[in-house]
Amino acid sequence: MVSVTTMYVFLVLLLVVFTWDPAVHAQDHDHQPLRSLAADKAALLQFKNGIIEDPFSVLSNWNDSVDVCQFNGVRCDKHHNRVSQLILEESQLVGLLSPFLSNLTGLRVLWIVNSHLFGTIPHEFSSLRHLKFLRLDGNNLTGPIPDSFALLSNLKILLLLDNKLSGTLSPAFFSNWSSSLEILDVSDNSFFGEIPVEIGNCINL
Repeated sequence: MVSVTTMYVFLVLLLVVFTWDPAVHAQDHDHQPLRSLAADKAALLQFKNGIIEDPFSVLSNWNDSVDVCQFNGVRCDKHHNRVSQLILEESQLVGLLSPFLSNLTGLRVLWIVNSHLFGTIPHEFSSLRHLKFLRLDGNNLTGPIPDSFALLSNLKILLLLDNKLSGTLSPAFFSNWSSSLEILDVSDNSFFGEIPVEIGNCINL
């Protein structure tokens, strides 16, 4: 005699078999990357909302009707379906360095150089764990380098020169960047205090 439990399990399996639609599940899988790119696009448009002057119309095609991978200055990683590079050089943008850029968690390169971005460097940028190249030189940024930058353990190039940054350089930076950091320039700012001895751990600097 078949037990009630066995019959119940058999009925559940039948239900799964007859309600399983491969097309639906394949569609869900296929749309997952689109949701990632959609989130990246939303983050970039939020950044644009904080820009109050764009004299060279660099961000003119940053809008809902354009594929995010076609935005000026943007490059995508087609394999991972994420924005991987944001490079805006000599664009003379005026506005806030928005923390919304921290949602671009697939970024490898972030260069916004020789503009007029103001505000502090968002501590949220520590979520950009894949970041290898960060250039924010030639802006009007103030405040310290966030302590959370120590979490950017893949960082190879960090250029923050010619801003209005202040504060001290954390020893934790050089402890966590010891195997990755190759180029560092924080000149023409207002940092104070001693250079941490931990900088000697950065063997590739």
